[in-house]
Amino acid sequence: MRVVNAAMRAADSDFTNPPKPLRQSRLAKAYAVTFWCLFAVTAMHRLIAFREILTSSFKSTYQVKWIEGTRLWAEVYGTSTLVGVAADVIFSALLALILAPLGRSFLWIGMAGLSVFYAANIQHIFYNQSHIDLTTLELAVDPTFITGMLSTRLVVEALIIFSAGALTALLLRLRRPGRVAAVVMPLVLITALAHPFRGSFVHPAWIQSHPLVPTALFSVVETDERHFPNDTFSFVPADYPVTPGYNILVLYLEGLSDHSLRIGDMRNFEDLAARSVRFTRYYGTQLITANGLYASLTGDLPNFVSGDLVWADEAVTSRTFPYSIPTRMKSAGYQTAFFQGADLAFMRKDEIMPKMGFDTVKGRESWTNVYSADGWGIDDRALFENVLTQIDALPNDAPWFASVLTTGTHPHYNFPTEFLPEEPSRRYRALRYLDQAIGELFAGLEARELLDKTIVVLTSDESRERSVKGALKGQIALNWLPMVVVHPSGAVLDVDTPMSSTRFGEILSGLLSRRTVESFEDFAFEPRTMVFGNTFGNRFYRYDPVSEEFLVCDTKDFTCAVFDNVEDPAVMADRAADRQARFPDLHRQSLLEELAPNALSREKLAAGLPDDH
Repeated sequence: MRVVNAAMRAADSDFTNPPKPLRQSRLAKAYAVTFWCLFAVTAMHRLIAFREILTSSFKSTYQVKWIEGTRLWAEVYGTSTLVGVAADVIFSALLALILAPLGRSFLWIGMAGLSVFYAANIQHIFYNQSHIDLTTLELAVDPTFITGMLSTRLVVEALIIFSAGALTALLLRLRRPGRVAAVVMPLVLITALAHPFRGSFVHPAWIQSHPLVPTALFSVVETDERHFPNDTFSFVPADYPVTPGYNILVLYLEGLSDHSLRIGDMRNFEDLAARSVRFTRYYGTQLITANGLYASLTGDLPNFVSGDLVWADEAVTSRTFPYSIPTRMKSAGYQTAFFQGADLAFMRKDEIMPKMGFDTVKGRESWTNVYSADGWGIDDRALFENVLTQIDALPNDAPWFASVLTTGTHPHYNFPTEFLPEEPSRRYRALRYLDQAIGELFAGLEARELLDKTIVVLTSDESRERSVKGALKGQIALNWLPMVVVHPSGAVLDVDTPMSSTRFGEILSGLLSRRTVESFEDFAFEPRTMVFGNTFGNRFYRYDPVSEEFLVCDTKDFTCAVFDNVEDPAVMADRAADRQARFPDLHRQSLLEELAPNALSREKLAAGLPDDH
């Protein structure tokens, strides 16, 4: 604080015989100091975020290779990064206009507040590839979320960011740097306001913007009046049979992408995938665990425009829960159970999972066998051991359907401290620990002679893996989930049809009806148009496998980049969009579905909603 105050006092005093161009009022000098201090903490925020993403986005492993990583970043995101830096300059200049007249104490408070906010935003960028979304504030203030995300690293990053501002203030006490800063500042502001760089529609918005300043990245585009099917966002109950017989164990592995199997050195998982029924193009509909569970277990879509959790809206769930997978399983004579490592109160699973059709629901409160624990819950190895104990206790007179949600691969990652201590990456260690737990789980199932009568599904609730090269592919990886099925028949098959997680019930139905390897010869699924998105990044995707059209949309107004002739979104080459257009019908349908979840209110809302809204 003394450093900042000294710098402000230096700004408040006149330089000794300064040249006329540098003769400024006390307020102008205070403004220059305030601007550079704010820009220093803001630039440090961007630099640390860049480092966090760099360590896991551009390499085949999780080890840092700065020169190669920086080169690849510059090739992909160079221009977009300059757009973001310009936004940082503008934010610093605007905030300095407010703080400079208020005095040095307010600069101190502003730098401290920004440092804490920026540290939290870095964590959000690392996990979601987006700035903090204030619409998800309800989840952010939940005790489970707070205890899970608080870490020494967050505190250290906040201190580093604040130190950048304090050191800048100290530097500006010197006469020459102070004069240079005063001269350079107008040039920096003019460049930021009049720079020739353009943002990229397909690049993550956080790279090209400041979290507290609305930024118009894209130019005005044409309007496409195309009408899309009326059920694009609506719930249409799937018609599929449930054939009683096999038990079903579904493992939702927190935050895994299909890509995680390779870069995470998950040998047990890879071995299972090589001798299983594998869906190579399986897409989760949305980020956030609640959305992933809801979509796969009900077949309904989550919200795309708002961050509201659909499964907490009884107007919606009264229509969807009667068709959920656990409800259908119960009707077919199955026992149903849901187990997780976290506290059940988070995301209201203690209330919602029983309503969805699960007879038995257990979370962190029920587990005493623990090797490691954090704010998110218990470690994955202990969770699987507890699950095996619960399975042992189930009656033998009826098959069972059990879903298990892990938490160990959720940042800041949970595993015993003695596990792979030589590895610098916590995510890598968490993936390896989960892989070891998977191996032990299957050994336990085999010892109980359950593998010959249980379908085991390994998938994920959502993906948080960024380790792919290419801007658009990196975003799609957040929806590209693993889907590996170990079937009692021993069938080995790759299903390459792009599939949405809303078709999970249909997939299970097909698996239940097959008893032999030969019966999988006709195991195929009709290609269908699918939609998925990222509420944090304001992203909506629509892929039509028949026409091979791929839309990448901004959910604020459904301005979309249109890509033609896309055979596979997951591995499409980075290229310019064939065109950009705004699709009012998509925007209108999304608002109708999210704002008015029942048919009557949708009809009333539609009557008053402008066609181009």
